[in-house]
Amino acid sequence: MKDVKAKAESPIYADMLRLIQQFSVRSNSI
Repeated sequence: MKDVKAKAESPIYADMLRLIQQFSVRSNSI
């Protein structure tokens, strides 16, 4: 669980999550 928290706090991982969220939002709107 500590590893997951560390990844979530890392800016690169946060950026990837943001990109994935944007992509899923775009797919849903089509």
